[in-house]
Amino acid sequence: MHVPTLADRVAALEDYFRFNAALPALDRELVIMATAREMAARYPWARHEARGREVGTRTEAIEAVRINGALEQLTARERLLVEIVRALLRTRALPAELYERALAELGRQQLIETVALAGHYSLIGMVVNAFDVAPPDNSPTF
Repeated sequence: MHVPTLADRVAALEDYFRFNAALPALDRELVIMATAREMAARYPWARHEARGREVGTRTEAIEAVRINGALEQLTARERLLVEIVRALLRTRALPAELYERALAELGRQQLIETVALAGHYSLIGMVVNAFDVAPPDNSPTF
């Protein structure tokens, strides 16, 4: 970023998610990919697809999110995480039923982190899209 103070603040939030969050890396990467897909943000998709594979994100989950498809082949937790992201970015809200399921499965802290992570990667998506940041090295996207 060409605004160093802002870049520092964004990096601090990245560090929280990477080093301090209760949300496991596997969940974090799926939330990031789902957000990148919803935002049509190719650069973060490419980076986090690779990272997701490193932490063990299932290929079925990656492909369902990549094609913006149905979620039946996902585990219950994977499906929940993607549904949260899709609801937030498509409707700007969590329906009561989804909120209750998320709270029961994730607990308060991980639910808050999931929502904040989707918001954070929405910011990243807007920035890379606004400034036409291409995926690295012709990495596959969607």
